[in-house]
Order: sequence, then structure tokens, then C-alpha cells
Amino acid sequence: MASDTRAWLAVPDGCTGRPDEHDGPLVIDMETGWTIYQDEVDTGQRDHLASAVVTLVNGFLAEEGCEGVLADPVARMAKPARFEDAEAKGLCGIEGLRLPGKRGRGKFDRPLVTNGEGPVRTCDTDVLFDRPALRLMTVEDPRLSVLYKRPALDGGKEIEATGGNDGHGFIRDDFGVFQAVCQTGEVTFLVRADDARRSADIRALLPRYVEAEADRIGCGPLRITLPG
Repeated sequence: MASDTRAWLAVPDGCTGRPDEHDGPLVIDMETGWTIYQDEVDTGQRDHLASAVVTLVNGFLAEEGCEGVLADPVARMAKPARFEDAEAKGLCGIEGLRLPGKRGRGKFDRPLVTNGEGPVRTCDTDVLFDRPALRLMTVEDPRLSVLYKRPALDGGKEIEATGGNDGHGFIRDDFGVFQAVCQTGEVTFLVRADDARRSADIRALLPRYVEAEADRIGCGPLRITLPG
């Protein structure tokens, strides 16, 4: 994945070997360092970083004696994440997904949503200097989803799936996560806040978010029950 300040790429398992059950893939990561934050993504800079990280991975593959060369991704890059009107349909473009209570809406309240398909989909709210106060995220790639396996088994009150669905997760004041087994492997759904003051928001959002995202990726129907 790539933005105009950072890019990372997972090294193919065929080169490094499949990681352990609880470990994610080997990742090569690069970033520009401190920069002036802008709402609009500099696509030229993003594409430059995307090409650069692919070049680094290809160099690593060559040094390791691995076969194959990864193609430059720029022609296939999705459009940058977009700001959406949360009132039009629902938060993150999900019908019926809304924060509890009445609150004023400001410039930084607009959700910033990933564009196009990819291994990870994020929806950030209250984004200030590139840091969201609240993040909703779906991790579809099982190689990345495994990184949340340990947290999903420990750390708070347990979440149960209803209707005989397989899955596990937990919820606490600043974090809620649920993992389900889908056709492509394990998928992670989570809502994360930057502090414990958003516990009511996490409880309000997580069940509907899991339901809608599971339907979107063909993993539904999936319903969860939060602990009291």
C-alpha cells in the first residue's frame, strides 16, 4: 500500500517461506519523514514511493536468489482515499452506521475512506494531521489479518457471533475487533479509538460495521453480540 508519505510491500512467501501461524509476512517499508500535512493526496509523490518500494523488494528478491520480478504498480494504483458526507447515507458510506448522540459536524469530522479494492479498507473520522481519532478497518488479506490474531483472543470482554457463525473477538474502551473465517481465509474487522473516551462510539459502531463489511466482501451474513 502507498500514500504520498509512506509505502510498504509484503515480500512474496515463495521467497521467504510461509510465516509462522501467528506471524505476518516480511514487509519492506519506506517513508518520507516529517512533512506538511495536506488534505489532498499528492498522487505523483505517492506513485514515486510505490515504484520505489517495489524496486527495493525486487532488489531483495534478487539478493536472496528468488525468482520473479514484481511489476511497477503505478498504472494499477487506485484513486486516493476520499472524504465523504457522513450524513448522506451513513458513516463510511454504510447505510445506518452512525455515531450515537447529536453532535456538531466540523471540517475534520468527515470520514476519509479508502478508494477501490485492496487488502485493507479503512474509514477514518476526526482526521487531524493525518491521525484519526477513530478508525474503522477491514483486513481482507489473511497474511495481514493474522497480525490481529493474538489481540483478538485476549485483552477485553469477549464478543460472540450469533447464528452459528465462526469467529472470535473482544471489546474494550478504546478497541473492538472481530475475526471471522471467510472464503479467502481469516478476515479482521475492527474499530479503534485514540483514547478510552470513545467507548460508546465503539460499541455503537462495531456490530453494524461487521455486518455491513461482511456482506460487502461476501463473508456474510455475520452478526455479533457484544458483552454487557
